[in-house]
Amino acid sequence: PQGHFVFTIEAGLGSSWSIQKNARFCHAPEYIEGLVKQVNMNIINQKPITGRTQEEQPVDMVLFVASPAPVK
Repeated sequence: PQGHFVFTIEAGLGSSWSIQKNARFCHAPEYIEGLVKQVNMNIINQKPITGRTQEEQPVDMVLFVASPAPVK
């Protein structure tokens, strides 16, 4: 397979994920990195971004670009 999987997460602290007061999920980037590896993909780019604002405050997010791992 070829191509890229591009997605964002709301950045969170801790070792995995949590639900915030606003009922939105947030994830630790390291947790996402582990999940990507479990499905035989590689992260080829990862960048902190401000994805949106909430109550006039920037929301910290992470943009990921992943691709399938090479077949051995």
